[in-house]
Amino acid sequence: HMKSHEFTTVIKYRLGLKLYPEGSKCPACHNTVDVHGDHLLHCSHGGLAILRHSVICGQIFRLCQEGGLGPAREVPFLLNNGRRPADVWVPFLDAGRPVAIDFTCISQLRGDFWKKEADYPVIFAHERKERAVGAELRREGISFRPVAVSTLGNFHPEAIKLIQTLCRSKSVRLDLDEKKTFNQEMKLLSCQL
Repeated sequence: HMKSHEFTTVIKYRLGLKLYPEGSKCPACHNTVDVHGDHLLHCSHGGLAILRHSVICGQIFRLCQEGGLGPAREVPFLLNNGRRPADVWVPFLDAGRPVAIDFTCISQLRGDFWKKEADYPVIFAHERKERAVGAELRREGISFRPVAVSTLGNFHPEAIKLIQTLCRSKSVRLDLDEKKTFNQEMKLLSCQL
């Protein structure tokens, strides 16, 4: 699923090898980038963050479809204030209740996370999503499942549980091995990040 130059870049990044010459500029924000490419994982210009969000959303939407869950994207009017807190809407996932799945991808390389535990960024992102719309959706009788993931591939435990649930639906519907399905889906999501 990866082109050879993408794979080479990922391996170089994971090994801590230089990706850029000294003084290189970010193609999106035109700031100087570090030689290891860390800046590109949290640059908010040029749509890179939106691209990661959209890719994860697309993968989870596809998984819901393959599980026969009847998902929809960006469902309007879930809340009276016009917000769309459901990147993916599943009408009957939580004991027959509708579920709003909303994604957030956060950079572990932000300066305010440097001295924190490795899983702190996804916990921070998960709690921020919960505060933003969780209680409001639940008052409307809708379950809310934030999917918080970091740019380095760390998933919040609740996101992993949700992905396991979706993989179980896919496995039952398509008569697949549940563990293999989960492993394959996590690999796909990791590569897409």
